[in-house]
Amino acid sequence: MVRRNYSKNQKIEDKVYWWVRVITTTGIAIVGVAMLIVICFLLLSINAKAKDFGVVGRTSEIKEVDAIEEIKGKLSDMEARGELDEHNERMKKEVSDRIKSPKSLNLGRAGEVREYEYDPTLEVKEDLRDARGIVFHRKGTKVNPLDMVSMPYELIFFDGEDEDQLKYVIKKYEESEIKPKLILTGGSPVTLEEEYKLDFYFDQRGVLIKQFGIKAVPAIVMQDGKVLKIREVEVG
Repeated sequence: MVRRNYSKNQKIEDKVYWWVRVITTTGIAIVGVAMLIVICFLLLSINAKAKDFGVVGRTSEIKEVDAIEEIKGKLSDMEARGELDEHNERMKKEVSDRIKSPKSLNLGRAGEVREYEYDPTLEVKEDLRDARGIVFHRKGTKVNPLDMVSMPYELIFFDGEDEDQLKYVIKKYEESEIKPKLILTGGSPVTLEEEYKLDFYFDQRGVLIKQFGIKAVPAIVMQDGKVLKIREVEVG
């Protein structure tokens, strides 16, 4: 057997490539915060260099369509009719409104404490290889991203429009040695960031709460060994 001596960066690149392959070949569009953490940690470790990870997933022929010229034509027509400026202003307002006030996920407030576990383990659907063609995992292998990295901080999901929830979360944030990530299911992250000078995130379209099975807020997600422990808590 030939022993290959890879550099640290090569090993990291392989892991990034591997996780991209897992996501694309298992048909999972969003595989949860744990796996996103894996990818983010690994990407940040590659010294911010652009890398070529080869072809990922299935490829298909791209039919060239002159979409740019078509768009230019439509914009020219709108400009000729005096509608372009109005259109631009409307589009800017729509984008700004979506950023400032995302649509609430309408999750109810927790009426009791509920605790359960989320296992991020997934099964590899086909042999996965790195950019050099070396197999990382065979088809059928079960993999847990928490075997690769840990999640040292908590994730707190809450409705920022609920005053009791907001007070609870801010108090918990201030008392935490390792600061949690604050994820909104309702309310404006922009407004809250301006008021509290903290980073707030929004679970767009409820992707994460669906992945984790969260039914009520506030809900706290934390690592417990090889699983994530989720706790919906009653406040107020």
